[in-house]
Amino acid sequence: MTNYELEFRMIPAVLDYALGSGSDEMLSAMVDRDFWIGFAERKGGSIVNWDNFQVKGIDYSQDWVVIAFEFPEPQQIPEACFGAIFFHKSGKGAKYFTLEKSTGENWALCSPEMENHQLLNICSKRLSQREFLDLVADYCTKWVGA
Repeated sequence: MTNYELEFRMIPAVLDYALGSGSDEMLSAMVDRDFWIGFAERKGGSIVNWDNFQVKGIDYSQDWVVIAFEFPEPQQIPEACFGAIFFHKSGKGAKYFTLEKSTGENWALCSPEMENHQLLNICSKRLSQREFLDLVADYCTKWVGA
């Protein structure tokens, strides 16, 4: 498994499955770094540098809970430096976002899904993880009308 496969195939697939099955256990497990490492190994090994992979749960605001990912340093377009799954506390759904390496000094805010990869914004610099989460929160508020 490559960084790209982790960021754009595995995370959206696991999220889609967890939401579709209503598995609270799987959703809870998604904040555990070892869950992702073990899942990748069961899928046939990995070349991801797991030393540089971090995941944490954040009670972001009164409306949002977040699973925040820090990925290994992007080496090529469109690998991501950060990812986040925003869950609306009222149960209105969840959405996955990434901050991806783009051309020049640019970074792309995207929303990858199982069969789709939506470009939301181009940033002229690499954002910090907090700046990324704040930008995503703005999109999420528009998405659910919160």
